[in-house]
This record gives sequence, structure tokens and C-alpha cells, in this order.
Amino acid sequence: RNIIIVTLNSNNRFDETMRIYKYVKENYEYRKIYTANEVIERIDIGGKTYALGVDEDLILPIKKASTVEVRTKIQKKLPTILKDQKYIGNIEVYQDGILIFSKALRVLDAN
Repeated sequence: RNIIIVTLNSNNRFDETMRIYKYVKENYEYRKIYTANEVIERIDIGGKTYALGVDEDLILPIKKASTVEVRTKIQKKLPTILKDQKYIGNIEVYQDGILIFSKALRVLDAN
């Protein structure tokens, strides 16, 4: 993973960049929350079961020793049949109780 550092109006950009880089490396780590097309939740609508997930790997920079919580939010009013509707809710990632990321939940398949 890449870290992009931007310094503005700094007389000593190299040292400032290295200080920020070291801080990030020492205090953050990348965590894979979900894999692409992994079933996160299943819902029943109109006699069918729908699998929900995300369409790409969900990898986030998380502060070390922090608590991560993942919540799903499904639309309250869903049609009885999901024809062409691809997204029906969101996945939300919280770090120490603060929302840091949100992404649409995709219908993966139906049984």
C-alpha cells in the first residue's frame, strides 16, 4: 500500500515528510475488513434469500490498538422482488466509535 504525503509551505519538506511517514508507519496498519464478493449478510425478500457483499476488497488504514466495528444498514423500504436493484444498503466501518468509511452493499446472488 502507498502512503501519499503532501507538505505545503514547509521550509524543510524532506524532514517533515519523513516525520509524517514514520508516524503513519508506527501508528497505523492496513486491515482487510472484507474480501470482494464475500457474503456479509443475507436477507429474505418475497420468498427469496439474497446474499449481500461488496464488489472489491475492503482494506483500510486503521490506527493500531483501536477497536473496529462493522455495521450493515439495509434500506427500510425494499421491493418484494429485487429485479434490477444492485445496491440495497450500506456497510459502515467505525474506528473507536467514529464512522471512518461507508460503502454500498451489493446484491451478490439470490436463492
